[in-house]
Amino acid sequence: MAANYGVNFNISNGAASPIKVQSDTPIGIAGAIKGASKEMIYTKAGYESVDSFPIFAFSNVNKAKEFVNDLIKENNLQDFRLLDTLECINLQNVSNVIIVSFFEESEESENTLTNIVNAIEAFKKAKHKTGFSPDLIITPYYSHEAGVKAKLESVASSMNITAIVDLYATNVGEAINTMEAFSSKRLIAT
Repeated sequence: MAANYGVNFNISNGAASPIKVQSDTPIGIAGAIKGASKEMIYTKAGYESVDSFPIFAFSNVNKAKEFVNDLIKENNLQDFRLLDTLECINLQNVSNVIIVSFFEESEESENTLTNIVNAIEAFKKAKHKTGFSPDLIITPYYSHEAGVKAKLESVASSMNITAIVDLYATNVGEAINTMEAFSSKRLIAT
């Protein structure tokens, strides 16, 4: 089948059951659940609260989904963005370590940006705190912001890993111009 718009395609091997790909590439996600406090997150994980927002490693995406889903249900929260991100990774049928660095969304965008930057910076200490270091980092729903993109590039460069950023463009010309402005070996634009 021909690809639509040059990017959408479907590959199938015709197997009776899906093929699960075992990957040794830990994925780091800087994410938030609106309304979730660090106390809620630490309590769900069975820890007492500390000063900073948590960073946790999960052995696979299903464990991460279960944790986030339970956190949302137990606290009657309505923000499913992090859960949706984990589901998208799960749909890729890849089994790997997921590292989630939580941050808090604020009513003020400047505070949210600061919290996101701190969550991305926490990946530098992930090996010490979780036993795993990400090889790929993402910040869904926020990576198109200039400050977040800059921090992703900085952390990816210092850790010698790759970061994925969102490219919001309204037309092809705008997308091409934005892509030409990319000058990093550590960023992938989607």
